[in-house]
Amino acid sequence: MIKLLTLSLLTILTGCASVVSDSNYDVKLDSYPRGADITVKDKSGSKVFTGLTPELISLDSGAGFFQGETYTIEYTKDGYNSSSRVINSEFDAWVIGNIFIGGLGGIIIDGATGAMWKLEQPQVHIMTIGDE
Repeated sequence: MIKLLTLSLLTILTGCASVVSDSNYDVKLDSYPRGADITVKDKSGSKVFTGLTPELISLDSGAGFFQGETYTIEYTKDGYNSSSRVINSEFDAWVIGNIFIGGLGGIIIDGATGAMWKLEQPQVHIMTIGDE
């Protein structure tokens, strides 16, 4: 009986994407040649990270209530052309499970936590910087 009650409460209090997916993704930033300066900005233009390649960073997929995030990654290195890459968020299909499991409450939780979004290709972003 306790297991059933616990399962019921988890179903009611969590969204499907919040349970199955993430709202925070590891992104590997690399370049050739290595040692490029990297700056990561969110869609509002605020810097969220600066460093040198290679680097593994963690980025949120949500930008606020029911809003996905977009990041611009800028690569610079003396003697080479600058380069940039955009990482967008996309709708996480696990949210659809809320229609059957969590209902409206689950969708609200997914929207509030950012779990209704996932980052496209979050695992590896390799940039080649060309000669000037």
